[in-house]
Amino acid sequence: MNKENFVAKSYTTGPAPFGMSDAELAGRSTVYRPDLLEGKSWLISGGGSGIGKAIAMLAARLGADVTICGRTADKLNATRDAIEQATGREIQVCAMSIREPEAVEALLDDIFERRGRIDLLVN
Repeated sequence: MNKENFVAKSYTTGPAPFGMSDAELAGRSTVYRPDLLEGKSWLISGGGSGIGKAIAMLAARLGADVTICGRTADKLNATRDAIEQATGREIQVCAMSIREPEAVEALLDDIFERRGRIDLLVN
């Protein structure tokens, strides 16, 4: 979309869409080999949308075992479904607030019980 169309669309129909569709995220070329993160455990907070969603999609495409958390179950579940469909990998979700220490503790307990570790945290 060029600048004129962007400005015109913003004023006539509301904000222009930003980001990529699920299909674009899943098919975007990358310089990384497909198994780069195989066997790695990633936890991504805010993984249901925006940058967190894009990071979760790429990590799963590269072989990571991904857990996404955030406050909105519907967003998390939609993201999980899109990533699983695109990659065939199982994505774990946890709707919670990182402001609640008990919820954070429960999430970490679950990940360590299932995977034994967290190799990378994206906050």
